[in-house]
Amino acid sequence: MKVSIAKERRAQERRVAATPDTASLPPRNNREIVEKVFATKSPQYSNLFIGAAKKQLIVTVEVPVLRDGEVLYDISFSPPLEIFQAIIDKQRPSQDWTISIFDGNGISFARVPNPQDTIGKQASPLLYAEMLRRREATLPTVSLEGTPLITTFVRSSLTDWDRGCRDRGKLAGQPVVAQPGHHQPDRRGAAADRACLCRAHGHDDRPRRSAS
Repeated sequence: MKVSIAKERRAQERRVAATPDTASLPPRNNREIVEKVFATKSPQYSNLFIGAAKKQLIVTVEVPVLRDGEVLYDISFSPPLEIFQAIIDKQRPSQDWTISIFDGNGISFARVPNPQDTIGKQASPLLYAEMLRRREATLPTVSLEGTPLITTFVRSSLTDWDRGCRDRGKLAGQPVVAQPGHHQPDRRGAAADRACLCRAHGHDDRPRRSAS
């Protein structure tokens, strides 16, 4: 986990409690989101990218520090991707379910099953095309492994990330119920703030959706 500060838009990393040698730290790779923090004066959530220091895939949460209504600093927090993976591992109802968290570009950064083969990859073509059109939908798709699924996805209005839940139950005559959670940031820093928990329900053949 890393916290860095880009002062006055210079986007030079200063790792807190990590190293005193701040002069040798590389420039950040996601300069665009730093500019967006200064322009909007509000927190921003990055897409998946390769970190300049870690040289591996990360996402960041960017928070402005304000004085007299002006942004002085951008504090950047990089939560470990393992946090998101652990959340969906615990939420998976059964082995029939595929659950993913996608960034704003439809790139997966947490997934069950097969995270080692799918993290960093774009959503399947059918799902990605629909994600570009709508913020929430239920539709038949085919997984990256080639399995036919019924998929529900919800895009967070806070992070602009998508949470997708897919099930094979509908193929056996069971509809899918999607239950988006409350619109609140995860207290552990994981911003799956509108995570949808999908499950098979009853014997009615119509898809349903309910919000808690």
